[in-house]
Amino acid sequence: MIIATAGHVDHGKTSLVRELTGIDTDRLPEEKARGLTIDLGFAYVPLPDGRLFGFVDVPGHQRFIKNMLAGVGNVDHALLVVAADDGVMPQTIEHVEILDLLGVGRATVAITKIDKVGAERSEEVEAEIRTLLAHTRIAVEDVFRTSVHAREGMAALRARFAALAQAHAAPPATGRFRLAVDRAFKLHGVGVVATGSVHAGVARIGETVTVAPAGATARLRGLRIHDRDVSSVQVGDRCAIHLSGVALDDLRRGVWIVAGPNQATRRIEVELRLFGRERPLRHWTPAHLHIGAEDLTCRVALLSAKAVQPGETAIAALHLDRPIAAWTMQKFILRDQSAQRTLGGGQVLDPLPPARQHSALRLARLDALSAPDAATAFARMLAASPRGFDFDGFAQSCNLTAPECEALVAVHPVKICHDGNARIILDTGHWNTLRNQIVDVLNAHHGKHPELLGLNETRIHAALPPMVAKSLLRRAIMELGAAGILGRSGVIIHLSGHRAQPTPAEAALWKRVEPALAASGVRPPRVRELVDLVGIALDRLESFLARAEQLGWVHRVAENRYFLPATLNELEWIAEHVAAECADGTFAAADFNRASGIGRNLTIKVLEYFDRIGTTQRHGDRRSPLRALPRTSPS
Repeated sequence: MIIATAGHVDHGKTSLVRELTGIDTDRLPEEKARGLTIDLGFAYVPLPDGRLFGFVDVPGHQRFIKNMLAGVGNVDHALLVVAADDGVMPQTIEHVEILDLLGVGRATVAITKIDKVGAERSEEVEAEIRTLLAHTRIAVEDVFRTSVHAREGMAALRARFAALAQAHAAPPATGRFRLAVDRAFKLHGVGVVATGSVHAGVARIGETVTVAPAGATARLRGLRIHDRDVSSVQVGDRCAIHLSGVALDDLRRGVWIVAGPNQATRRIEVELRLFGRERPLRHWTPAHLHIGAEDLTCRVALLSAKAVQPGETAIAALHLDRPIAAWTMQKFILRDQSAQRTLGGGQVLDPLPPARQHSALRLARLDALSAPDAATAFARMLAASPRGFDFDGFAQSCNLTAPECEALVAVHPVKICHDGNARIILDTGHWNTLRNQIVDVLNAHHGKHPELLGLNETRIHAALPPMVAKSLLRRAIMELGAAGILGRSGVIIHLSGHRAQPTPAEAALWKRVEPALAASGVRPPRVRELVDLVGIALDRLESFLARAEQLGWVHRVAENRYFLPATLNELEWIAEHVAAECADGTFAAADFNRASGIGRNLTIKVLEYFDRIGTTQRHGDRRSPLRALPRTSPS
């Protein structure tokens, strides 16, 4: 259990922690010389059962509020310290507001220096504190009147925290491991060490981790909680980690140690609440963002209003001055441009937002992501995303492990389509609507243009509602073809019962062109070569070939080459055969060239065409078969 102190400067936070733990948390020479806490300090108390409870002692001076914010982002309880002589002061109020925004829901109050005042004054201060906390979501666990000098109230306060710690249940260790670094240093004979709070998951010695947002990888050589070496750490722990393979310069305060892929963003979309005492916050206002242990400047771009009124909440995008790592549901604090006062705060909704999205869809997506947990957010995203959404991006934003992703999918009827390295997911109801829309588009086209065979994927995509992913379109076309509803001829998609209606002159001309193309096998002649073979003028032949492509008789693979459907069918079978002979199911262009014998330049043109129509999918310099519609075996 981790407890953060809070309160005005010189109200006795550090003295109180020292009395409770026996540890002086002021470790810097400047702090000792000035008698003023400047940076975070840490102290632990062992319990009889071997567990620990610890304190994060934060600075109370307004100048060091950023250090205070770095220490209270992931604590279980607050110790609010108020001096009996001064009472509630400006930093008391600001610290309470920050704790409230960060979701610290429980606090113990210590009224210090009671030896300097009478009982009546202590009662007045307690009333002030209760009035202050009544306007927050912080529940007051108890109020203790203390004096470090007179040793008054110390035993009761110590017993209170021991009881809280013994009753404390560790949060479930869900999600991928992530730790917010608040300090890093080198130890002689050990190496690079970072300290911080674990916000999610579990980490074990020997595992590989990522330093986000830079992306460097490191290995966990050792783990330590207070004075104890441990084999693993989990959410809720404050710990030190010994890292190998990473430089000290990579571990500034604010970076994250995470399991899994790197997390880096320069724009986060958030729900922002402005304090009631503030002036209206307008679009593109510069501000200071505090998130995790990170402190940086940003611009506030409002998405749901022209200005945020005092005491109100709005949806905004924070444009950051440098990349950070952030996650959905993470709390943040916003301070003014000069970092002199706290403006408000809120929670991250989308740390990896799409570059472009229709405004209505964007707000619906953010409303879904405002759910209190990943399972509810996932269900809302399915309902709010008729065009699907990036499942891997969602999982990374919500910090989900692979088993947690599988559990989400198991309870929802969904369709998943691969789009490069991403997976697009949508509800089966939306999926069936998309299939029906494709059929409707082709049916309308056939009725209007019976002389044409159909449409290519690009034309179908343009006729559908905006933002439908091409991977979804391709998968839907494939399923409709497997069901016998659609057919494909090269790039042309059509309803299976539809046939284009050529004119008698077109049919007669085709009887001259088709044999010349067929005679050349898998390497058809260039258009200029075809002129000599069929005895038709170049301009007339080019015009006819363009019309023949509309009829589905030929397919333009390169600028000067047209292929018969049967020829492409044969080349597709060759690609599948070559891939089947490779251990990983992928093939290189040279493999296809050797098997087909069509030459290097034409091989590239054919494979690029196959990539476009969905026959193959490219992976760097290799490809795998990915047929968009079923075909018959070549004769």
